[in-house]
Amino acid sequence: MTDTSEIPITARREIARRFEELSIFARPRELALYHCCAVIDLTGANLTNPDLIFYLGRQALEASSKAIPAIYRKCAIAPDVPLRLNPAIYQEAHELLCYAYLYDQIAMCYEWAEREQFAVRFDTLSQQIVFDYASSQESSSDTLLRSRELVANRDETATPPLLAEIGEISRAAAVTLQGSILSVSTDEITYPLSPALLAIARRWSNALVLARRWEFPETLAIGGTITFGDFRKFWSALITIVNIHDLAHRITRLPRGSLVNLRPRNEWAELIAEIGGISVTTASELLWWFTFDVATAGATPPIQPFFGVSGDRLCVPSIFVSVSNVERNLLKVMTRHPRLRAYYQPIKAAKEGIALGHLSQLFPAPKFAIAQRVVIAGVTDADLVVYERSSGFVLIIQHKWLIAPETRDESNTNDDQLKEGASQALKARDAFRLNSDVLRAPLLLVNADKIGEIEAIVVCRGAESTGFLEKQPVPIILETAFEDLWTENDSLPKLWEKLNARPDHTEAASRYNDTFAVAKLAGYEFRVPTLGKEIVL
Repeated sequence: MTDTSEIPITARREIARRFEELSIFARPRELALYHCCAVIDLTGANLTNPDLIFYLGRQALEASSKAIPAIYRKCAIAPDVPLRLNPAIYQEAHELLCYAYLYDQIAMCYEWAEREQFAVRFDTLSQQIVFDYASSQESSSDTLLRSRELVANRDETATPPLLAEIGEISRAAAVTLQGSILSVSTDEITYPLSPALLAIARRWSNALVLARRWEFPETLAIGGTITFGDFRKFWSALITIVNIHDLAHRITRLPRGSLVNLRPRNEWAELIAEIGGISVTTASELLWWFTFDVATAGATPPIQPFFGVSGDRLCVPSIFVSVSNVERNLLKVMTRHPRLRAYYQPIKAAKEGIALGHLSQLFPAPKFAIAQRVVIAGVTDADLVVYERSSGFVLIIQHKWLIAPETRDESNTNDDQLKEGASQALKARDAFRLNSDVLRAPLLLVNADKIGEIEAIVVCRGAESTGFLEKQPVPIILETAFEDLWTENDSLPKLWEKLNARPDHTEAASRYNDTFAVAKLAGYEFRVPTLGKEIVL
């Protein structure tokens, strides 16, 4: 019998070898980047379905994790090369992004197999390299996690009236554009940003500031004189510019030659400042923060979505702007960029207070008594203790503010933090169960206030645990999911029941099928676990 055990190893090497030999790496860096942006923008063009935008956005983000760093590593610099759409290079960029996406998916499966979270084998009957979960528990846990992510991937809080206003602004922009487009050819269009269009853009940007779920207070400083309020205006103005550019191309049926949003750096700064209502100095500084630097962004290019091409000109793929968690990206840039790390420390110090203040508002007096940062000498501290007067129920909340992961290492780090939080919550719970009277002083309870059941949870902001984190002794739940469950229940005992049952996970998972996908790459065929289409009941 032929030994097939080495086939997965050989396939992994061949995938890597063929990636290094893709034709686009012989092109100048500027042309390779420009055409990759064109492919990404054309993929997401003319879309209105938010789920489809999310799927394609995730695909673009994951493909870029290997494609963009490889371009910087392998392509020679030619700063004065003319940036015109070339059909041959466009096809090479399309080949790169398709290959890179599949390469990223399969490489991740191999990494999970190295950690024994996946099993990998060669199936002689189907002639496929097959990846499976190492256990049914990991499979079901990961299904719940990923389906929850798909259901709750929005970060908007726009009310129906605000959504209606944004729709009206978009239509007004389209009407104004239709009357001001100067020229159209098969390859490009030109249009001015007239005073009328700029006025509409300012309204649009202001509405987008209100439509997003922001986690940090607008007055919190980000080093120097820049605040989170400035950052909100910067990003909302950028989205507005991208939206107007996309509208112009929809009106003229998407000429590919000018689909990439390309402008000189100073023009970007001035336009963002004018539309967002911030200073040019602030816009210029933030623009530098978000200009791609391979040493900072590494395998996560979308955290710095502006790419320098041909001198001082910058281009930005629209889908990188529209699907990204922008505050998460800002935090990632600040923790990685040597110039900005010092700015992150005050923000890191403020995070716990922001989160605990928000959670505390969910439990108003006099129905509840709360205490923050309750120290248990020689044991640990409890981030938030909530006491319900009617039932005597005590809920201990340990909070972890995570940066949403984009790599396996980041996921592992988050899991470690959540494991630490679960350990702290368990220690606090057991200590308070042994001596519940120590809770009376911090909670300002009187003798008549009875203390009944004492339980603990970990609430996390930014990301949940992966399906590969073994079951913990206390529930772990995403902050938004915790809020949803609390609004559906009127007492802590009922909430506790739901925290253990997790109906939100069950409902999310019921909408998707566990299935597998087949990927063909470098002459090999791979079968990997995935979620199927949404089930329509």
